[in-house]
This record gives sequence, structure tokens and C-alpha cells, in this order.
Amino acid sequence: MVKGERCRPLKRWGHQYRERDEYMLMLRADDWKLARKSEVFRSLVTDHYAFPSFQHITLFGPFRTISGKVPVAVFNAIESASEQIHGLSFNLFGYLRLQGMRGQAVTHRVVPSEEFARFHHDLLHSLRTVARSGSWIDRDPSLRQFHITHAYNLRTRDADLICNAVKRCMVTIKEENVPDSPGENNAGTLPAMEKKPVVLPDYAPLTSLRVMVLKNGIIEWEFDLPAREWLNRQRVFDRDRTAVSLAQYRKLAGLELATHPGPMETPPFMLSDLHLGHNNIIRNCRRPFNNAGEMDRVLIHNWNLTVGKSDEVIYLGDFRYGSEAHPASEYRNHLNGNITFIRGNHDTDIPDAIPSLQVSYQGDNFLFIHDPIEAPPGFNGWTVHGHYHNNDLKRFPFINFGERRVNASCELTGYRPISLKTIHTMIRNYAGTGDVAVMPGPEEAVTNKSSAGTITK
Repeated sequence: MVKGERCRPLKRWGHQYRERDEYMLMLRADDWKLARKSEVFRSLVTDHYAFPSFQHITLFGPFRTISGKVPVAVFNAIESASEQIHGLSFNLFGYLRLQGMRGQAVTHRVVPSEEFARFHHDLLHSLRTVARSGSWIDRDPSLRQFHITHAYNLRTRDADLICNAVKRCMVTIKEENVPDSPGENNAGTLPAMEKKPVVLPDYAPLTSLRVMVLKNGIIEWEFDLPAREWLNRQRVFDRDRTAVSLAQYRKLAGLELATHPGPMETPPFMLSDLHLGHNNIIRNCRRPFNNAGEMDRVLIHNWNLTVGKSDEVIYLGDFRYGSEAHPASEYRNHLNGNITFIRGNHDTDIPDAIPSLQVSYQGDNFLFIHDPIEAPPGFNGWTVHGHYHNNDLKRFPFINFGERRVNASCELTGYRPISLKTIHTMIRNYAGTGDVAVMPGPEEAVTNKSSAGTITK
């Protein structure tokens, strides 16, 4: 619990004076791709003050505590609203150009998960008796459009420059360490930028692990959701402490298994795109790991808890990658199962890998291939693939019913193999509910349709 602090009698704020401290509540949204996109935008305009110093989603404020209410009540409200929440997930879904009193803002639109929306509702309810917001949008929460701001207080001409750059950023860019992620607008490349621009699709998933409390514009405290612990400003920026948060989140969210996942699944199993030994895949695909060594340990551990010694596994490509990765044969020696390797675009040292495999299962035909674009014309069954990771969930979600595709990239399966039986059951249970963005937990996959994130078309 954080102790209450005294309000200072007089505090300078720009050219004005405030008699009491002013607070804001935000979600931390640090992300390498968002930061690179902001770098691109910053290079286009001269008003560098128009860019936020850190990436965030505003939850409430600016506000002051109601007379007689100490700031500790605000911390209690955050703890209460986040009970049983290990991380707050949301999706980026296109861009918003907003008009404010001092100029325009260019932002990413944020679509909150059901848990996020419930947390925000409960937080506002708890704050109602202890805080008074100076923002009009907090008076009617239904009007709030969650977003991550790239730039604000922009002149119209600068906003135009950035919006035009957004359109050009959606072009397909093939980077050395980034999986191909086709965009829908092919209008050329970005000017005035030596670095390669980052493709950030309209639909991209993120999870925040920290609720920030700002006092007078400065980060004062952060609430670590997985650990349920308050961190002071010094610990907020401690990389070792951030590593602890990630490890706790993986375990609580079921991404680092402690026991065999239930219910028991039967082979054959399948999975794609482990990218063992590949450090850059962590930031490119937002994997919850600190380095490749930690990632490899968890991925191999999850595999062996799921797959038995003699179980059949169909692996869909991109097994290992990078100059620091061990040979494929060395990783193979640590994995359970009889593995059939489908060749991916990075599998240069797996001599027995095959281009594709067709299987009939309970009356349905399945084609296993790394890149679904290479499926043979006229195939009318289900294509199970990898290659696209979690970089374009609008076109390549976990289950795409319209195109009859299943994206088995490990980011979408909870970083563990899944069985063909589970996939087949989900296809039948979820038909007509919209595309399934990511794989839910194994029990929910079979029994509870509402638990999976769906993309309604």
C-alpha cells in the first residue's frame, strides 16, 4: 500500500500556480514498433515538443482529489478495480485524427478488451467519491475514445504531413528481421528517414502490465499488475524489475506452463515459427521475454509439457533463426515427439523438411504449409499455416473462416503446440461467431466461445 502524501501549499506549473497537486492515471504502452513510428513522424515536423515523452493510454484526468480525501484513496481505487487482472489487453485498430483546443492530434485508435473495459468502468466508479476530473470526457465515459498519441497540439499542415506518412507506412516492407506483413495501401516508402520505416498494421495486439500515476506531469508511482505491487519512480525504470514483471505475467497468463495443459490433448500436434535463438523476434512480434535465451527455455519447456515422447508433431516452418542461434539439430534434441518439418523461409539447415502435407481428419481436409499464399490453387479444405505471426491479425487471425485458414504461429497459440483435435473442435464451435483472433485457453477453446477474442467482419 502506498502512503498518502501531503498536498503542497503552492506549486509552480508552467506560468501558473496551483494550490493542490494534480494527478493523471494512464496505462503504460511501451512498444518498439510504436516508438519507431513516432520517430518517423518526428522527422517530418519541426515542433518536437508536440510528441509525448512516453507511450500511454489515458484512463482518467487530469484530476484533483476531493477536499478531505488523501491520495491514498486513488491507489485503493486502482487496486480494487484491477483485482484478478494480470495484464490489460487491447488492440490497435487504425488511426484517429483528433481536434483539440490547442491543435490537432494524430493517434492510434485503441480497442479495449472486455477485461480492459470492465477495469476502466470499475475504476471510474471507485474514483467518483474521491476525485474530481478537470477533463470533460471523464464526465461521460461513454464518449471516450481510447488512443495512443503519437503527436498533439499540431498545426493543420503538420497533421497533414503525418497523416500522409501514415498512408505510406502501410506499404509492404521486407525487412531482414521482420516477417513479411502485407499492407493494403502500396503508395511508396517514407521520405526523410535513413532507417527503414516500420510497418504497423491497423490491427495489432498489445498488453499493458502497469498502471501509471502521474503527479503534476511526472510519473510518481506505477502499479505492477502481475505482482500487484506499487513501484516508485526509481523501480519503474529498472530493467531487472521489468524482467520480473514479464516472468510473473507469463506464468499467470498461462504462457509459461507449470504443468501439462488440460484437458489432455491427443496427437497430432502442430505449431509454427518458434524462431529459436532469434533476439529480434521478441520486439518484432511483442513476445513477453527479455532475451532469446529466456525465450528458448520457455518455448522448449512448454513444448515438452504438451507433447509426449512419441507423439506426432507437424511443425510448420521457421524453427530457428539468426547468427547466434544453435543448429536446428541441437534444438531438435531437446524436444519431445516425432516431428515432421514443413519447410519455412528460414529453414536452411533442416534437410528432411518437406514443402507441405495434406491430412484428412474427421471428414475435413487440412493442408499444412508455411506460407498460405503458396497453397495450391483449387484446394478447398482448411489451410494450417504460420509465417505471419501476430503481425496482421485482421487478415491472418488464429481462425479465418472466410478464407478457411488457421494461423498456428506460436504467438497465437500461447507459445505451445496445439492438437488437430482442438483446432477441428474450435472450427465447428466458433463457426458463425466471427474470426477468432487468438487461441483462448484449452478449456475455453472447447467449451466457451465467448472467451476468445473475435474479429467481427
